[in-house]
Amino acid sequence: MGGDHPAVTRPPVDAFELAGTGIAIIDASGVVLRANPAYCELVGRREAELVGQALSLVFPREQQALARRALKAALAPATLPLPSYWTLVRPDGRTVAALLTVRPAGFDDTLAVVTATDVTALAATEARLTAVLEESRLILEHAQVGVAFVRRGRVMRANATCARMFGYGERELVGEPAAELLAPAGAPAPTSGVLEAA
Repeated sequence: MGGDHPAVTRPPVDAFELAGTGIAIIDASGVVLRANPAYCELVGRREAELVGQALSLVFPREQQALARRALKAALAPATLPLPSYWTLVRPDGRTVAALLTVRPAGFDDTLAVVTATDVTALAATEARLTAVLEESRLILEHAQVGVAFVRRGRVMRANATCARMFGYGERELVGEPAAELLAPAGAPAPTSGVLEAA
C-alpha cells in the first residue's frame, strides 16, 4: 500500500494530525499516501478509503482528467506552489469548494504535500455579491433617469440615459469634468457623489 512509504511517517503527529487545514501526502503519480483528519472530514472519507487511491478521486468525474493534468504540472520540478480553486465531491453527493495548494514535501523529493482549505462559505458569498452587483448594474443601465458617479471632480461612470442627455456616447463621459455638465460657468465642480440629471 502507498501508506507504507518510509518517509511518510516523518511529519510530527501534532502538526499533521491536529492541523486545522486539510493535508494529504501524495507520491509523484498523485496517489494518496496519508491524509489528516481535517482532509478526511473535508472530503467525507476515512483515511483508509483514500490511501492508495488517486487524489483525483475526490473531484467531480468530469473534472478528474483536468485535475490529473493540473497535478502533473504542479509536481513538475521548479514549479511554484500556486493555490487554485476546485470543487470536491463527497460520497453523499455534497460539493465542497476548496482552495488547493501542491508543494514538494521537504522531507522527501519524491513526495508532495497537498493542502486543502474549505472555502464553500466564501464562494457562496462571492456568488451572492456578484449577483447583487449584476442586478445593480442592470438597474443603473436601464434607469430612466441620468446617473453619473463623480470622484474628485470627474465623471467615473455614467449610464446611457445620462450620456444621451448631454450628447455623449456612454463611455465618452468617463473622465470628463463634472462641472462642465452640471455646474454653471464659474461654479465649483462637485468633488464626489452621485449626480442625477432629471
